[in-house]
Amino acid sequence: RRTSFRRATTAYAAARLNERQQRRSVIFDATSGFYEALKGQELVRVAEAQVERARRVLEITKARVEAGDLAAKEILQAEADLANAEVNLIQARISAATSEAGLKAVLAWPEARPLPRLKAPPSPTPPERLPELAEFERSALAERPDLLAQEQNLRALRLATQQAELDRRVTFELS
Repeated sequence: RRTSFRRATTAYAAARLNERQQRRSVIFDATSGFYEALKGQELVRVAEAQVERARRVLEITKARVEAGDLAAKEILQAEADLANAEVNLIQARISAATSEAGLKAVLAWPEARPLPRLKAPPSPTPPERLPELAEFERSALAERPDLLAQEQNLRALRLATQQAELDRRVTFELS
C-alpha cells in the first residue's frame, strides 16, 4: 500500500508540474503572438509611409519632367517604385493579419472582434552582470517544470516496478 500511495503521490506531483509547464507554454505563446502582432502593425505603418513617399517622388518626378529638368523615362522608374511599395504594403498587411489571427487564437479572442492597437511595453533595463552559462544551466535544470515532471514520471515508473515486484511474490490471505 505504501508503494502504491507513493506512486500515486509522485504521479500527482508530475501532473502538477505538467500543468505548470502548460501555463508557461501558454504565457510564452501569448507573449510571442503579441510581439509578432506588434511587429506586423509596425511593418504596415512603415510600408504605408513608403507608399506615401513613393507617391510624392512620382509627383515630383512628373513635375520635373514637365519642367524639362528630367528625362521622361524617370517617370517609369518612379511608377515602378510606387508599384513595388504598394506590393510591400500588401505583403505587410497579409503578414500583420496572419500574426493578429495567431494572437487571437492564443488569447481565445473572438474572431470577428478586432484587436486594439497594440502598444510596445517599455524597454527593459539590461542587467549589470549576466550570469555565467553554467549558472543558467543549473537554474534551468533545477526550475524547469517539464524536466521536473519527467523526473517525477521516472520516480513513478520506478515505484510501479517496485510494486510489480511486490505483486509477483506469493501472498497469503486469511479470512
